[in-house]
Amino acid sequence: MSKSYTQVSLIKLVDYLKGFLLLSLILLPLCLPSYFSISWTGTVVGYIVDEENSPVTGVRIEVWSGGLLITTSETDSNGYFSIDLDPGTYTLKFVKKGLEAYSVSVKVSPREVHNLGTITLKYAVQLTTVYKHIKVLPGSLLKIPLQLKNTGEEVEEATILVNCPEGWSYSIVYGDVEVKTITLEPGAKTTLNLCLEVGLTTGVYTVEITIVESSGYNYSRELSVEVTLKDVKVIEALEVFKEVRPGSLASFIFKLSNPFSIDILYSLKISKKAYWTTLLKYENTEVSQVFLKPGATANLKLEVYVPYSAQEGEYSFTVITYSTIVNQSAEVVLRVKRGIPILFLETSTPSLDVASGETAVYAIRVSNRGTRDTEVGFKLSGLPEEFKWFIKDTQGNTISKIFLKAGETTTVKLLVKPPVGYEPQYLSFTLEVLAENTTASLQLGVNVLGKYEIDYATENFYVEGFIGDTLVFGLEVVNSGHNDLTDIKVVLTKIPTDFNVTVEPESIAVLKPGEKAVFTVTVETPSDANAGDYYVFLKAVSDEDEAPLVSLHIYLRQKIETTLIAALAAVAVIVILVIVYKKYGRR
Repeated sequence: MSKSYTQVSLIKLVDYLKGFLLLSLILLPLCLPSYFSISWTGTVVGYIVDEENSPVTGVRIEVWSGGLLITTSETDSNGYFSIDLDPGTYTLKFVKKGLEAYSVSVKVSPREVHNLGTITLKYAVQLTTVYKHIKVLPGSLLKIPLQLKNTGEEVEEATILVNCPEGWSYSIVYGDVEVKTITLEPGAKTTLNLCLEVGLTTGVYTVEITIVESSGYNYSRELSVEVTLKDVKVIEALEVFKEVRPGSLASFIFKLSNPFSIDILYSLKISKKAYWTTLLKYENTEVSQVFLKPGATANLKLEVYVPYSAQEGEYSFTVITYSTIVNQSAEVVLRVKRGIPILFLETSTPSLDVASGETAVYAIRVSNRGTRDTEVGFKLSGLPEEFKWFIKDTQGNTISKIFLKAGETTTVKLLVKPPVGYEPQYLSFTLEVLAENTTASLQLGVNVLGKYEIDYATENFYVEGFIGDTLVFGLEVVNSGHNDLTDIKVVLTKIPTDFNVTVEPESIAVLKPGEKAVFTVTVETPSDANAGDYYVFLKAVSDEDEAPLVSLHIYLRQKIETTLIAALAAVAVIVILVIVYKKYGRR
């Protein structure tokens, strides 16, 4: 009985297993589709934001494989997306107006989630500035390139806005055309210029350039502009140091520049510790202001008049410029050094011949070859007391002193006059010039020749006679000097009309000192001359001298016979007139 129960249990167990197997066979087909769908696909997920890190909704996601569009999807309101794909390699393309077109390659594996993470889509219209930070001068005019490119897949329209510091101005131009809004085809790019006029105040400023797209997106780029005067020189001294002597004029050249892009009016001032006369000149005219165009320069001349009383030392002078942009200065130093005078005397005629009573003239060059201006006096020694001497300048003024600057040379005239009648002889003497702690001398000589002088020994220059007579007058001349006279003559300068005057001898070769000679002056008077006074003008001359002009007085009288005949003729005329009157006059 126990065996039979066991057999029955086994039979029931087998039936139960058959039933379960049959049920499994029935349910298995129903479960296979769901099992295979989950096990053989993968999922691609991601999160899309813009450049401001804000989630972007509505981005179209295109899935491509082998050039075929497999499927599309969009980001949700939070910027997320999830796409289930069969295993394989795909290209996902993200597209939205106003944003750049972006593609990414992804490999999908079964039963795996491929997370692309956060994807940032840039704005479609991309602005690129060449410069990020620039240094410029106040008032500069800048032209800054702005590169624009449409990286999206649709036509984009963008407006460009610029936010500048107060007092600045700008314009966006393409060529010569001002631009406010620009339209770009997909993939197109262009370059505009931001023309910026910088203000006059120094500092670091931000210029904000904003792109406003028609799709509603907008973003900004910043440009840092540093307005500085560092290393800018508007005035500089071309020569900063000079050494001069008291009483001189020193000149310094300053270069004034306008490195800015606007007109500048500079006001000028001289700062000095020494109260000397100073002048600031531009083009030889004293100025206190100078107007310069952009990029222009001007050379200023500072003239400093150093007084003779100036003490040795260094003196500074500063030229200060004032303008609406910059105030600057440039300093020069003047060293005053008194130095020493060094005198020299020169002449090309150290020895002269001169007659007594005449004047010997020496041309003397006086030089100061030292480093200090000085007053120069004159001293002469070695001549007899009766000799006269004096100094004259180039204008003929008699002087006792002259003033010579360092390095200067001038010419004076030394006049030496022996007394009249001084015995001929040669004399040596010394001319000396005197200044502060320095002297110079020059050895000179004068050869006194004695005086050349011709005169008349005759005292009475008068002769008389009758009309028509030949008159003879003896003219005695004398050598009253100390030297021989040569070629002595009597020269007739004026003779009465129709008179004939001759002199014998014609000349005398030599006349020793103290010797006399007689010249015979023969005067032939005309027979028809009237009675009265006549004069012959003459003078004695030699090669060396001439006597004063004298007049020979000639008095002519009528002869007696001529007078009687004339009287008888007059009586006869009277008698004839009486007879004629008595005979015919009463009728």
